[in-house]
Amino acid sequence: MPETPWTEASSAAEYEPLDIDAEHERVRALDALRDSEERYRELFENANDMVYTQDLSGRITSVNHATERLTGYSRTELLTLTIDHLVEAASRPVMRTMIDRKLAGEERTIFEVEIRAKDGRSIPLEVSTRLILREGTPIGVQGIARDITERKRAEELLRQSEERFRLLVENSSDGIYLVAADGLVVFGGAHLTRLVAPALLRNLAAALFIGLGLVALAGAVVASR
Repeated sequence: MPETPWTEASSAAEYEPLDIDAEHERVRALDALRDSEERYRELFENANDMVYTQDLSGRITSVNHATERLTGYSRTELLTLTIDHLVEAASRPVMRTMIDRKLAGEERTIFEVEIRAKDGRSIPLEVSTRLILREGTPIGVQGIARDITERKRAEELLRQSEERFRLLVENSSDGIYLVAADGLVVFGGAHLTRLVAPALLRNLAAALFIGLGLVALAGAVVASR
């Protein structure tokens, strides 16, 4: 069997020494990338808030466990839907406007929308979004959404309480008022206004006459008859 002729070029290619340092650096970089991706995946999946991504046409491209739990849809179902399928009709213009603002260069957008869960429940959310870029070009949106049902309920209870207080004060036969720390009256009920208005008018009239001379005062008295 003929031997392969030895040449300087083939020998150099066959026996070129490996750059050990460069190879170790490449392995370390790959390990760091895998660790970073794993940490992100754990944060993504275990977040208490909804985390999702969508492309610019509105198609949902990824979701975490919280999104499944809150909406009642499975991951497989969600990945066949668009964001408009989840968002209530009244909130869709808000969602589209916020995406347009992101594309126009606004860095931070936080807004409220309502979504409809699979069982028909309407759920209020506070949403924060950011653009997903590839080589500087927007290709999608990442959103983090928090269920604010309890906050909305507390706000409604406060509103109802304030309305009951207002009705109580307005219809009370007593003169009810609130005074600030500096002594100024900041609120007075309707009955209080009726009680003190005549006295206030009398005091105002007296203050107007304080600077008048006797002749002018007498003239004013005569003119009032």
